[in-house]
Formats: sequence, C-alpha cells, structure tokens
Amino acid sequence: MSLSGDDETRLTEERQLEPDSQTAIDSGLSDPGGYELTVTVEDGPTTTRPFAVDDYDLSEGTDIIVEISDDDVSMVIQE
Repeated sequence: MSLSGDDETRLTEERQLEPDSQTAIDSGLSDPGGYELTVTVEDGPTTTRPFAVDDYDLSEGTDIIVEISDDDVSMVIQE
C-alpha cells in the first residue's frame, strides 16, 4: 500500500493479510490536505481512494480501514 499527497509518497508499506480480513493503517500524517491511498493485492486488484484531512482530523484522529475479500478491496475512512 502507498499513501501520497502533494505529488509526494508519504508512506509505503507491505503487509500480509488473509482474505476477508482488515487492518488499520497509521498514516503518520501531520498536515491537512488531499491524499490518496493505493492498495495493491498480489495477483489481485489495485484500488486507489482519495481522501481529505483537515485540522479536526489531525487533532481527533482518523482511522483508514482497508478490507480485502477474495476479489475486492474496500477502504473506509472512520473519524
């Protein structure tokens, strides 16, 4: 998975996950702005989701949940 914003890669991380599992990602973001999270599944789909981070998100925290099933990747932003 990779996290980018302002034409810069902010985070690149590889994780091993089982189908129908989920994981929380600590983005480490400290600046408001527009970002994109890209998740690539080995021998599977690649999904990119844009999201915005504002001052409230930075002070209160935001979870990005990635759920992988047999043929799909979904991402949920949880404030």
